[in-house]
Amino acid sequence: ACSYLPFVGDDEEKVELTLREPKQLEKIDASVELKKVWDDSSVRGNGGKVIIRPHGYNQNLIVGSESGELASISVQDGQLVWKQSIQQQLSGGVGGNREIAVVGTQDGELKAFDLQDGSERWSVSLGLEVMAVAHTEDDIVIRTNNNQILALYADSGQKRWTVTETMPALTLFGAGVPVIVDGII
Repeated sequence: ACSYLPFVGDDEEKVELTLREPKQLEKIDASVELKKVWDDSSVRGNGGKVIIRPHGYNQNLIVGSESGELASISVQDGQLVWKQSIQQQLSGGVGGNREIAVVGTQDGELKAFDLQDGSERWSVSLGLEVMAVAHTEDDIVIRTNNNQILALYADSGQKRWTVTETMPALTLFGAGVPVIVDGII
């Protein structure tokens, strides 16, 4: 079978392509047996959904529920290390670094909690619903419901910079987490 792709440039020409049949897939007989090691529902509270993106550090998994529960759970045995009731609905997170776990609320607050004992380190009122939380070692980067991206110092919650993009008239609601690679967002 042949086809062509138009060449866009000064000289238009047709480029011939030869389409090949795909290779036959080989049968794989390997299998994996999964064994449940532990299960935990301590952060669901009142039927609240668990926020999908947990924060892992050391041997603990920090998870939050939509209903405002935040907990640190040992990945080894599922034991509860600490638990906090935030008294607000969570909308973004969990993010953080080696010292803190950060969550955002529907009321527009960003809250940081100590990874060791769950105590609140700082809280910042942004006035916008926090949709997603990302992090580097020194910065917390969030996306709000009006498409703002904010960077804050991880140790204090103090704002470093803000970028606002105009949202199109028709926007699908999503909670994509900002991606940070080599310090570039």
